Amino acid sequence: MFNSTRYTPKIWGWTKDLEKSISRYDSGTRFKQDKQGRPCLKGMRYADDTYCEVGRFSNSDRTFYILIGLLIFIVGLIIASIFLYAIVVSITRTGSIGVALLAVGFNAIVIPSFGIYATGYTIRSLMLPADIPVRFNRQTGKVYVYDPQLNKHYIWFPWKVLIRMATPDIKVFEWDNLSAFSRHKGVVNELWLAACKPGTFEVIDYFLVCDEPVLYDEWLWIMEYMSFARELSYESEVQPTHWSHEINPRFASPIIWPEGVDKASKARSKAELAEIEKQYDLVDKMYPPYNIEHQA
Repeated sequence: MFNSTRYTPKIWGWTKDLEKSISRYDSGTRFKQDKQGRPCLKGMRYADDTYCEVGRFSNSDRTFYILIGLLIFIVGLIIASIFLYAIVVSITRTGSIGVALLAVGFNAIVIPSFGIYATGYTIRSLMLPADIPVRFNRQTGKVYVYDPQLNKHYIWFPWKVLIRMATPDIKVFEWDNLSAFSRHKGVVNELWLAACKPGTFEVIDYFLVCDEPVLYDEWLWIMEYMSFARELSYESEVQPTHWSHEINPRFASPIIWPEGVDKASKARSKAELAEIEKQYDLVDKMYPPYNIEHQA
């Protein structure tokens, strides 16, 4: 680990750089193992000897963020009510309009701000797809990221992002060009990967892998998988449909990998990958992303 980041420009929320070295983190003791003693990975949607797919957004996360958005809205209403009460009291008891004007001005700022933020937060939570997975293909050395436009926005939700809602960019990176770091989100450290220009730590893009507290184990599992280092557990589970999807099918919509990308990410050799990329016109289209529109 490093005392200061290697990456340029520095990434907001960064806490530690992680080394891309199995020996650095392999203490011989793993926190998660299956019944055969093989290391497990949280959020595993699917895994075999060719590729694994890791989920990054759970039903509990979605429900929590929806409730947070509603809470922000309620707090805004409470604050607005208090100041409206102050206006009435100021006018009826003192006849002064100074405090009243101050309260009106404050409400004119607070109410829209709380309303916009709460709306954006709730919309983001509802409109993100059922999951936002990453696929690691160890036969071809490619990493495929299903990255909705709303994924990186925790606090600010630009209109140009909200109007695209769940539309994903399909980003494809070379495993050799990825490095890991941790990033704080409240009291939790998340595992992120940074895509850098070859031979440098100049960041092109970065994406979340998991928010597991034992993130060294998660990073070690991924490194071991990609390097065929040891036998690992492929135990997986796809989470059930979120309750919001029953209310409106646009909420928590199913994941739809575009056909060509889906086949490419499952290629069992570099030769097979080359054929698929040629067939679907994906040759040399790694990053910038494919920008393939979400299919309903």
